[in-house]
Amino acid sequence: MTFKTKKEAVTLANDSEFGLAAAVFTSDDAQLKRMTKNLRAGFAWNNSSQPSTLPKQTCTYVADKPFAW
Repeated sequence: MTFKTKKEAVTLANDSEFGLAAAVFTSDDAQLKRMTKNLRAGFAWNNSSQPSTLPKQTCTYVADKPFAW
């Protein structure tokens, strides 16, 4: 999936009935905060998408379906 603008990327990411996790790849902390603020996701990683980087904690559900089995 490709996108042309950051706004389009967030729109595409949020266009799902699932909202489990997101990953933002950037070295700009301000951009990271702007992007993750607008994402419908229980977790957001910076420059990674590996679940092993998460501390064990309760998942936050933000969409219609909490699990993507």
